[in-house]
Amino acid sequence: TVYQLTVEGRDVLAIALAKNPKLRFADAEEFAEALRLASMGALPAATLERAVKILRDAPWGARSK
Repeated sequence: TVYQLTVEGRDVLAIALAKNPKLRFADAEEFAEALRLASMGALPAATLERAVKILRDAPWGARSK
């Protein structure tokens, strides 16, 4: 089975997997809530902006300096 990841789902994962631990979700509850909202296409603008900044500063596959 192949699953498609929405852009909002990608954004949630970007935050959860951020290289800088300070940029990640504070706890599993916050992460779960973001996943729930992303699945409904209702991720808050602040969360989307947070993900955009993380992906801009450290794109997927980028190596640490």
